[in-house]
Amino acid sequence: MSQYSDILQLLARQKAGSPGVQTGTVRTVSPLTLYIGGTVITRGILAPPLLLQKPPENESISAPMAAYLQDVQLKPGDTVAVQRHGDVNMILCKVVSV
Repeated sequence: MSQYSDILQLLARQKAGSPGVQTGTVRTVSPLTLYIGGTVITRGILAPPLLLQKPPENESISAPMAAYLQDVQLKPGDTVAVQRHGDVNMILCKVVSV
């Protein structure tokens, strides 16, 4: 079973009265720490691997792809959309103001 199917099962069990998506701020990346609604979160954080991996430092990928990977990587101060369910805090994506 993949981590994504576990996440989908968790969302399927979610009750109608549970909190929706909230925004949070990345405080640190290693270890991953979030600040959500006045609370510092250090445990129970799930995130898509793409947000956490560093772009390759070789020339095997194109410049536009390297720039994209650099942009999506989480950095301190980034705003993220977070689905909270009990002790689990799932980062859905990085968000920006438009």
